[in-house]
Amino acid sequence: MLWPVLQAQASEPDARYPGAGPAAVGLGDTLVRATRSPFFAERLRVAGVDLAEPTWDRWRAIRPTSKEELRALADFDGEVVIAPRAEVVEFWRSGGVTGRPLYYPRTAADLAHAKSSFRLGLEIAGVTASDTLMVSFPFGIHPVGQMVARAAEAIGAAVVWAGAGSQLPSAAQVELIGELGVTVWCGMPSFGLHLANAAEAAGAPLADRDVRLLVTSAEVVSAPKRSLLQRLWGAEVRDIFGMTECTLMGAECGRAEGLHVWTESSFCEVLDPDTLEPVPVGETGTLCVTPKRTTHATPFVRWLSGDLVRLEAGCDCAYSRYPRIVHSGRTAGFLKLRGVNIGHREAEEALYSIETLRDFRVLVTPDDRLIVELEAVSGGEDATAERVRRLFADTFGVRADTRVVGRGTVVEATAGQVKAQRFVDERASV
Repeated sequence: MLWPVLQAQASEPDARYPGAGPAAVGLGDTLVRATRSPFFAERLRVAGVDLAEPTWDRWRAIRPTSKEELRALADFDGEVVIAPRAEVVEFWRSGGVTGRPLYYPRTAADLAHAKSSFRLGLEIAGVTASDTLMVSFPFGIHPVGQMVARAAEAIGAAVVWAGAGSQLPSAAQVELIGELGVTVWCGMPSFGLHLANAAEAAGAPLADRDVRLLVTSAEVVSAPKRSLLQRLWGAEVRDIFGMTECTLMGAECGRAEGLHVWTESSFCEVLDPDTLEPVPVGETGTLCVTPKRTTHATPFVRWLSGDLVRLEAGCDCAYSRYPRIVHSGRTAGFLKLRGVNIGHREAEEALYSIETLRDFRVLVTPDDRLIVELEAVSGGEDATAERVRRLFADTFGVRADTRVVGRGTVVEATAGQVKAQRFVDERASV
């Protein structure tokens, strides 16, 4: 498996690829299924992959696939999907924040494997059968909400299917957290901040409730955002990570940096973003994932997720057999304004380091103005706006206009989005 390989010397050029070949790490069935997809079969043919005895040299010759390539297909079902419609039991929407969404069919076998992956992720994060767990992820065609709820029920937890604020109002969710004795809350970190702000405004801080653990996903949890969440909720934060093309594949244990990725479900590579060649162990590159068990309808091979990560080994938790991926950001996460790149992650970390700021949204208007909508603690609006303007001037060398909005405005503006978009380039729609 991948774990012992990561402990090999980083100087070995193929340290993450066992000598026995892809079949030795459970990729044999994935390759066989991929030959039934015209799109992926052609990639395997060009790479010279021999299914009888696949080698790592031929594996690395398979051209990695991006979401943009699949969006460009005239007949996605005909080119990629291998399951007959009679075997399809669900469709999952891709979770990207840009471009046309894709809808992936899932078979009963896919769902069974996905549920086991979500269960493992919650267990690594610290969910137990004695917990009362509220799910505030949206329930709909994107799978994370219902899969988290199903997996938590399989663990034995008592589950509150709350959904997003558009499905159960925020005030009702805050009330239920106290009334039902919720001990674990699951949702997007930005919505977690919104609920905490709503509770604080109502005079019932969530830090006074029974919640001990927040399980977050779908957004990067920067250090300042994590610190703010933990302070407002009085609870630990554990992030989980996955993608619709695969399933849930990683979770934080809280002992070491990053998320453990279970090698039974996916094979992870870290590639140079420019050459798409493997980088040495421990170096940052773009994450390339091949699912192993959720390939009965869509057999993805060498899928470029868009995440910048590094792979590391070692931990003192019960899941130390699994390597960890440590996120460095998203490859496309920036706004460009008059020649200046404003990195989403860098901006978010800086904004959430302002103690009086509670939420924000950054807009670039069609006439190249940068506007920051911000929510702040009561009485601190003017000082917070001034700090935001100074932050953008000092950090990025750009002028930012600020717009103080009422508490909950930002969450309402992003309601219905699979991933809350706090950086919006309005020039793209002109």
